[in-house]
Amino acid sequence: MLAGATLRMERDLRGGLMSLVGEGLGRVPRDRCGDSGTADGVAVAAPCRAAGVSISAYEQWRRNQDAEPSAAQQAGEELLSEIGRVHASCGGTYGCPRVHTQLRQDGWMVNHTRVERYMPIDDIVGVSAR
Repeated sequence: MLAGATLRMERDLRGGLMSLVGEGLGRVPRDRCGDSGTADGVAVAAPCRAAGVSISAYEQWRRNQDAEPSAAQQAGEELLSEIGRVHASCGGTYGCPRVHTQLRQDGWMVNHTRVERYMPIDDIVGVSAR
């Protein structure tokens, strides 16, 4: 039953696209061929299904590509640059524990696991004396 409904929906969507692209045979209702069915006039249902991604997830990703970075993303980028600064100031020898300690002394409220997660993003690695 679900497969039949899916096939009907795809057929309706395809028919709606053809009326948009073809002879211009009329207006297609939004629920058949709106933002959730096309991206710049191209059907996305089949590619999304092939990639194992829902259309709504694709649309959300697409909207986020045009959006400004969130406050959390900006704070993460600022922390990453600060981690790089601390690491460079010690001659590239500090690892996560020392970088975390220095950040705390500089007034950053950050957990050591976050520092551990961010250091590999810029290939920041401490040097062991042994």
